[in-house]
Amino acid sequence: MLKKYLLFPICFMVGIFGSFFGQAQANKPQDTAFELAPGFRYDYEMPPGRRSPFPAELDRLPCERQTRLYEGGSASWYGPGFHGRKMANGRIFNMHDYTVAHRELPLGTRVCITNPKNGKWAFATVTDRGPYAHGRIVDLSKRVAQDLDIVDHGVAPVKIYLVRT
Repeated sequence: MLKKYLLFPICFMVGIFGSFFGQAQANKPQDTAFELAPGFRYDYEMPPGRRSPFPAELDRLPCERQTRLYEGGSASWYGPGFHGRKMANGRIFNMHDYTVAHRELPLGTRVCITNPKNGKWAFATVTDRGPYAHGRIVDLSKRVAQDLDIVDHGVAPVKIYLVRT
């Protein structure tokens, strides 16, 4: 008998205030994971040698012409040992995505990373914290390291440019 008297007010309150929680909020996106998740690709023809999760307009110009320099230094890459583990942003790390780990940049920041030795560049998203090795400014996913041709070297000089959005 007591359950019946407690259950009705709870159902009544959920009916009144249920629209303030979750699905009834039409003006707020419920899942923002599909906006520009790392590895997202637009459906267009890529210029040869350029791979990026960002629009074609960004791929046609070098980083120096469309963004501002943030910092330069040594970069390393990480992959197999961390593949499938949780990152600082709460998602699972995929070494085949265009992601990087940086100590200070806010998670979700879009960057363009260049290899000054060979002139190659790639776009990526900051999704993790690191690197924890002394003297390095960024850890690259294996995919970004392949695009910059630093997989064989392990550590290479890079420049980081912030992408204007």
